[in-house]
Amino acid sequence: MIRTNFHDRLNRIPGNTYAIEEKVVMPETHIYEAYLQHDNIDDDTVEVYTGKNLTGDRIGYTLITPSDLSWKRQIRIETNADTVYITYETIGDQVEAEDINEIHTAITATQNAVTRVEEEITGSVSGYTWNRLMGITPESIIEIVTQPESKTVAANTEVAFDIVASGTDLEYQWQYVEPGESQWRDFTGGTTATLTVTPTASWNGRLIRCVLSNVHGASAVSTTVPLTVT
Repeated sequence: MIRTNFHDRLNRIPGNTYAIEEKVVMPETHIYEAYLQHDNIDDDTVEVYTGKNLTGDRIGYTLITPSDLSWKRQIRIETNADTVYITYETIGDQVEAEDINEIHTAITATQNAVTRVEEEITGSVSGYTWNRLMGITPESIIEIVTQPESKTVAANTEVAFDIVASGTDLEYQWQYVEPGESQWRDFTGGTTATLTVTPTASWNGRLIRCVLSNVHGASAVSTTVPLTVT
């Protein structure tokens, strides 16, 4: 199945700042050069590390401002590390004609793909035929049976979030977002059906969720629940 991937576009809200972290898998040449995913960044906030959340080794980089696209930044990274994480702050994205053109191209490609599938299953009402064409098999389906629940806990007291899901070869990644922000971050070690943490007072108001996936390419996202720390 053909799928076009888009990066989230960030609205420009007066007084609002977004904290962004981009994961980059380094090419075999050990040189990565591309535009950052978002516009209007604060150059002084750009950092590159080998680990998430400003962990691991700090990596040097070069930042370039295109003469005809002053709101964009191109970054060049040269390192032997397999993966790096680029963090920065931005006030939001610039809407460009290029964005509209990309959407139009993706819609056209999607329509063409749907038409091909429609032609292949013409005259067949078999659910098996449809699922086979869509790449859907019983083992690829993930169903969340029990969603995580909101928690209220005293500071420095252990608390657990749980999720129950059906499916095979399930992988879990618990995430959080700070109050007023939009960037989801992974909990280090939060890769099982139960997330156990000991929050400090600064965690109050965090939103928690769990992202599930499997080796068959399926994914599911839990409901978002708040953590209240007293």
